[in-house]
Amino acid sequence: MKNTNTFKLPFELISIIGGFGAIQSLFMSLFIFLGRKKSVHNTLLGLLFFFLTVRIVKSVLWLNLEQVPNLVLNIGFIAHALTGPILFLYLKYFLQEKEWRKIEYLHFLPGFGLLLFIFQITEGNFWYIGGYSSLLFHQLAYTLAALALVIYFYFFKKNKPTLPSKLKGIWITILLLGIGSIQLAYFSNYILGLVSYSIAPTIYAFFIFGISLYAVLNQGIFDSVKKYKNINLSAREIDLYLRKIKDLMDSEKPFLSNSFTLKSLAQKISLPLYLTSHLINDGLKMSFSDFTNSYRIEEIKKRLKSREYEHIKIAEIAYDCGFNSISSFNIAFKKFTGITPSAYKKRLSDL
Repeated sequence: MKNTNTFKLPFELISIIGGFGAIQSLFMSLFIFLGRKKSVHNTLLGLLFFFLTVRIVKSVLWLNLEQVPNLVLNIGFIAHALTGPILFLYLKYFLQEKEWRKIEYLHFLPGFGLLLFIFQITEGNFWYIGGYSSLLFHQLAYTLAALALVIYFYFFKKNKPTLPSKLKGIWITILLLGIGSIQLAYFSNYILGLVSYSIAPTIYAFFIFGISLYAVLNQGIFDSVKKYKNINLSAREIDLYLRKIKDLMDSEKPFLSNSFTLKSLAQKISLPLYLTSHLINDGLKMSFSDFTNSYRIEEIKKRLKSREYEHIKIAEIAYDCGFNSISSFNIAFKKFTGITPSAYKKRLSDL
């Protein structure tokens, strides 16, 4: 399955790039499973990154070892067979949250079928005689189906749920482009003979680091796009509700608590959770995380300007204003001000 007629990056470099990509991919999977709200779409997303990790590990081993055991190869290919269906189902349940339907397991039949014969399948009796080609066409078809699903949802579906916010739209685009490029790279290598086999793990490494950074900075993307059946608010009503939210944030400052959540905000203003989410995501064009952090940063800026806090460390102020970690504070501060906290404090001292 190796294409020896195309340019290849040095094996050592591929090992480093692919290895780091696999580690980051596994971290992303664990981050979703352990740190995000349990839901159908988040479970599927965690599985997607886990199986992509397995697939990339198999590719790196294939590039660098003289002989890879059939069992390892088969595990990698089974993981590959599952990524396309999981991507499709993730987008389906992310765009319109609903209960998991057992019929969806039919999408995994090819992968389950391979699993049944994992100890019997070899390169000679299956993969080289059409098995791998079928796998690549199967994955390409699911990737195109995922793209078609998103296009249908945005442009053709009647009575659609509220469209995703801009942040979630970017997330969907990155996910489709990244995974689509990986599937196309494998396809172009074996079916078309156009690129090196090393291209796929290399693309994935850069993709996973980019999408992980985006996910950490915009954690609201882990919330699905809910089906809002009865949101028919006028511009005046939207402004009224948003003013109510902003007045609460200014007067009570609930964001100073590191346990402040969208649910607690909804309870304080006596609005349904879905409506509160809709107002922030669509009315303000922000994720709840960014909305909350914007208030925290403004409060921190006020304290840094005050003589009352001039002998208090920036980290202590950040914790007092609701941040759980210094790293998340630094990222948020630079996002909203364009400079680091220390640079901002120095600028104040120079005035």
